[in-house]
Amino acid sequence: MVDGAAARECGLCGARSGDARAVADLGDAEAAAEHGYGGPVWPLVQELRSLSGLAVDGAEPGDVERRKLPRVELIPKSAGALRELENLANSLQLGGAALHSEWRLTVTSGRHLTFVLAPLSGSDARGAQLDLATLARQFARDRRLSWWHETPEG
Repeated sequence: MVDGAAARECGLCGARSGDARAVADLGDAEAAAEHGYGGPVWPLVQELRSLSGLAVDGAEPGDVERRKLPRVELIPKSAGALRELENLANSLQLGGAALHSEWRLTVTSGRHLTFVLAPLSGSDARGAQLDLATLARQFARDRRLSWWHETPEG
């Protein structure tokens, strides 16, 4: 059972059957665990991993009970990183009304330059966790728009 929907797995061949959403959720949960990420942050990590200029360096789903906020750490991997960061910031600004928390991209410096996508300190952890799926959909939507692919002038 996944969120009340039945999904079964064949013990012989491993094929899954049942509710389509439950079967997909099982696959997502396995992929998240395989890559070392907690379930709620996985859709956002998947979307951010598809960016060519940035790499996901770490991600945490947050913890509602401990009031720990989710976060995703990105590192530059090509010259296109700054353009993609600008696009992510624009997407955050454009879609902010659909989010429970106000999210920011900040930069930290340690062993390397890291960009952190996280809600503002003091945000509600449950609302911020709900935002993870919304952010993944929002970034996926905006990546299909022409402004995401425009090259800067100059």
